[in-house]
Amino acid sequence: MTEHQADPAPVVLLHGWGGTYQTTWSGSVLERRLRAAGRTVAGLDLPGHGPGPVSHEPKDYELIASQLAMILPHAVVMDGVGFSLGGKLLLQLAAGHPGRFRRLVIGGVGANLFRPENGEVAMIMIVLILWVLAIIVAAAIWSRDPGRRADAGEVLRMILSAFGRRRV
Repeated sequence: MTEHQADPAPVVLLHGWGGTYQTTWSGSVLERRLRAAGRTVAGLDLPGHGPGPVSHEPKDYELIASQLAMILPHAVVMDGVGFSLGGKLLLQLAAGHPGRFRRLVIGGVGANLFRPENGEVAMIMIVLILWVLAIIVAAAIWSRDPGRRADAGEVLRMILSAFGRRRV
């Protein structure tokens, strides 16, 4: 390959949890430069993200790397750029399918990099955080009037107002 030839390997850009290709990569400096260099950019949303179907079942996200492997281009060696969850998934795919990737760029990964995906644990953590938040709100109500007990509706209204919603 000479200096003037475009690199033939496509580049897949994977976003992080809660993001989409559109919000993370579309129109970014990286995407523009890759396209200007003649690279084919494979832009897709991770399973359960973007406008496609979204599951609310934690178990559906335990196999997200396998789901992703099925929607990535086949029969071609590609480069990959992944941010956060997208980076973690690229590493999982490269380990499981070493011939599918040539080069990887991984960014924004943390301590969870080497932990398996476990949607059930994430759901338990969310419930625990909400439970602690409810206790804090109930304690705030109690501190205003120690003889008064807060009902669940009042606690819920205070939690929602903390997140910017005014009515239940």
